[in-house]
Amino acid sequence: MYVCNCKGLNESRVRGVIREGARHVSTVFRECGESAQCARCVPRIAALIRAERGDGPPVACPLPDRAAVS
Repeated sequence: MYVCNCKGLNESRVRGVIREGARHVSTVFRECGESAQCARCVPRIAALIRAERGDGPPVACPLPDRAAVS
């Protein structure tokens, strides 16, 4: 899944850079050899940083089991 359509950055690449130590959106772009263009991806990258660091809720949550809801 693409995180940044303008620069073609996918989620696995961004997560890899974060796991290598990137703690800021600007660092993620720099380590990928890119820079933000339209900046629509900035909140998503920031959420990935928080999720990888354990500083916030997960980026995606599974839907509840339908049987448990009924």
